[in-house]
Amino acid sequence: MKILLIAGHGYGDPGAVGNGTNEKEFIRKSIVPNVAKFLKLAGHNVHLYGGLNMSQDCFQDSAYGQRIGNYRDYGMYWVSNQGFDIVVEFHLDASSNLNVDGGHVIVASGLVADNIDKNLQNTLDKHVDTLHGISYRNDLLNVNIARDYGVNYRLVECGFITNKGDMDYIKNNLEAFTKDLADAINGKEITVPVTKKVAKTVRQVKAATSKPTYYTVKKGDSLWAIARKYKTTIATIQQLNNLKNNFIYPGQKLIVKK
Repeated sequence: MKILLIAGHGYGDPGAVGNGTNEKEFIRKSIVPNVAKFLKLAGHNVHLYGGLNMSQDCFQDSAYGQRIGNYRDYGMYWVSNQGFDIVVEFHLDASSNLNVDGGHVIVASGLVADNIDKNLQNTLDKHVDTLHGISYRNDLLNVNIARDYGVNYRLVECGFITNKGDMDYIKNNLEAFTKDLADAINGKEITVPVTKKVAKTVRQVKAATSKPTYYTVKKGDSLWAIARKYKTTIATIQQLNNLKNNFIYPGQKLIVKK
């Protein structure tokens, strides 16, 4: 399939900023190239909006085309004439509430989410938690143009750049996260050739992750807050520590992951 991946923001617009990261650069350096890499392994014809350096901003280009009345050569108008089977635009969300986390897929109002949209949402739910599921919007320029011009398009908010948990998780699990995003677009798991170096890395990761993760309870902590911080559940922490109720105390050492 002919697939277009779009990195959100661009030109002089850095997008959202948080946790030492700006949206424009992180999407271009870490998210889109990795998703493209895995999709190419599956045999897809993958294109990046703005070329290899993703040096353009699809939203600003669309807005310019609309402003000058050229509905053919700019932004999503241009995209609509290129015969792409699938178009996915990637962003990071932001909130003044630093505790808000999770990701979601945005499609145009009036459309029905397809399997790609649902697969992408399931991937976000798995990795960075559910924000509010698939969103249907009519107030975003590229979303509206894509709908009106028949482009198979969706916008993916990968997580909250303002949430430390989301960003730490994405950065620390970048390969697995972007591989699952690519699998979602592909419609099934992509087979990645295993080299000796990859096999060694997998063994090292398994060895590292086999050790339990501990947390020492601080004053004011609750099981709910600890579970949220480590993206697990109260029931899991209770089971790992043989807790009969929600009572915890400062200085108590808990296993939060195993």
